[in-house]
Amino acid sequence: MNLPALPLLFLFLPSGVPEGILAKLYDAKIAKAARIIYGGSVNPINVAAFVREETIDGVLVGHASVNAKEFLKIISEVIKKQ
Repeated sequence: MNLPALPLLFLFLPSGVPEGILAKLYDAKIAKAARIIYGGSVNPINVAAFVREETIDGVLVGHASVNAKEFLKIISEVIKKQ
């Protein structure tokens, strides 16, 4: 069964944590400029959960982008959330 991925890790990760880690590893300027992109199994069903998370700046659509109808559904869901 191919279950859609859910942003479970991000539910437990307060906003600012990824930036804090990057600031410690590099510096504050790089951390502030960095964008966190989820690149897992994005589809029309789960994309809304990803785009509403404060710790995620966007999604990288993989396999679903091959099917134009599925890709357009994903884009439509993202637009609804803006």
